[in-house]
Amino acid sequence: MSEPVPTPAPSAAPAPRPTALSIGQMLHLMQLEMDRAIEHGFPISCLMVGLDAFQGEGESEVRRKLLTDAFRTLKRVTFEKKIKGLGLTEERFILALFPHATPAKAGEVAGEMIAGVRARLRELRAAGDERPACTISIGIGHNSHLGPMSFPLLVEEAEQSLALAQKNGGDRHIQQREVESELDTLRKELEKTIGDFKRQSETLTREQTGAERIWGQRLIDKIVATFAGANEQSPVLVRVEKAVLSVVSHEVERWQADSTSRHVSDSQGQVEMLERRVAKLTEHLDRTEAELRRVAAMKSIDHGIASLYDSVQGLAFDENDYEVKKEMLRGIFEANLELQRGAAVKV
Repeated sequence: MSEPVPTPAPSAAPAPRPTALSIGQMLHLMQLEMDRAIEHGFPISCLMVGLDAFQGEGESEVRRKLLTDAFRTLKRVTFEKKIKGLGLTEERFILALFPHATPAKAGEVAGEMIAGVRARLRELRAAGDERPACTISIGIGHNSHLGPMSFPLLVEEAEQSLALAQKNGGDRHIQQREVESELDTLRKELEKTIGDFKRQSETLTREQTGAERIWGQRLIDKIVATFAGANEQSPVLVRVEKAVLSVVSHEVERWQADSTSRHVSDSQGQVEMLERRVAKLTEHLDRTEAELRRVAAMKSIDHGIASLYDSVQGLAFDENDYEVKKEMLRGIFEANLELQRGAAVKV
């Protein structure tokens, strides 16, 4: 008895090939990734790749082949570097978007892609391929800088960078916008604030002495050292550091002004005190001089011949016609002496 021959199972249908996305669909996905980057604040970079030749109207077929080869090179580089992204090829350029890729990482991809295209051209020539040689240029756009950002702005930035690379001879990649985060900007402002604060401290050191100078210098050193020793540098921390320095700087300026005013006031008080002392001394000297003149003018005191010649009895220094009266009294005195001598001789 023969066994029934089993009916062969129907062969499994081959899996359908994935349908390629259209340019419009790919641009929509790129827009969504850009929106996510803006919402969550992660870096995103964009590459725009262009040929350095064959841009004429009748060279579309050559461009297509060269851009296809360039796109294969881009896929190989991103696979090796384990970078995920989205890419599309248009008639004259390749556009690629890499979420979570920093500008530095995008620069690495661009550099290796340019080198890969050069190497591919050398291989084709060695194999006898007759296709024309052509290098590529790449423009890089990114969101790691200040200012407004959107997907059209990101693509425009990459396009401008590509035009600049081609204008400078091609076969290179250029990132037109430098990386400038909010933290970088705040750090620059903070460095300026610290510089102003240190100059203020130097001025304070020159103008103040002793405990005041030591206090100002130690205060500045402690503030700068405290924030410099932080394990994490974030925009929030930098804002706090800047605010602290601003407040302290204002208070030091106010304190310095009060201190300077106090020193000026103290100096003025010392000058006024010295002026009062000088006035009192002058008053005492005037009184002493007047008293000496009064005593010297008293007839009851015999100062001898010299003093009589110096200040004649009964004649004050401040009297009117002092010199005339002095000479007249001198003559009377000398005549009196002559008379006394004569009387002595007769006796």
